[in-house]
Amino acid sequence: MDISLLFAFPLALAAWAGIMVNWRWGVYGLVAYTPFTGPVVAAMFPSPLGALMRDLLVVVPLYVSFFLFGRNAKFGRIPSMLYAAYGLLTLIVLFAAANRSGSSQRGEVAVAERTERAIDAGGRGAVLLTDDYNDSEYLWYYLIGEGLGDERNLVVADQVTPEQVADYFASASGPVAAAAGTLGVTDPALYTGARGQARDLAEQGLAVTPLGDGVWRVGPPTAG
Repeated sequence: MDISLLFAFPLALAAWAGIMVNWRWGVYGLVAYTPFTGPVVAAMFPSPLGALMRDLLVVVPLYVSFFLFGRNAKFGRIPSMLYAAYGLLTLIVLFAAANRSGSSQRGEVAVAERTERAIDAGGRGAVLLTDDYNDSEYLWYYLIGEGLGDERNLVVADQVTPEQVADYFASASGPVAAAAGTLGVTDPALYTGARGQARDLAEQGLAVTPLGDGVWRVGPPTAG
């Protein structure tokens, strides 16, 4: 069992117990939790539980406590629109789960495999380039969530353009230079695992060397 579940389970029980005693605690909890929704989703990515955590911990017990266990609680107190909304939500979740096992899952597997290859090629003290936020999220999951960024001294240059990569080699400026500056390494290697980005960088005149298995090393423009 994941160690995080050992901590999450008693916290969830405590949240439910507190809200069951007084539904107002659910309102306070909703207000307190909302600013942390984004970081929780990012930390738990790619697990879908991150997006559902607020609902599971606060919203569901709040509704149960208010509508069913409040003063003079009756099932009739639950608005019919709420029944309809939850029914629709259930259908959407089931539909999304069914599709997840199809083409979208294959796409995610491909991105994950490409990400792992880029990290392996980066070795230690390198900048991993992306031109797509989805690719960056997968890299952050491994580098931040799994701790490989600190362990191998790797960093992501998020959604950089060919011009910005060229600026890095020409004048050590721009977002690539900012990312490279966090490594404490002189002239760190640059890599990309995206075929389209490798093509665009080559068209920009940069030296793009295929390393095999869908990873490219990026260098300054070749002379001549």
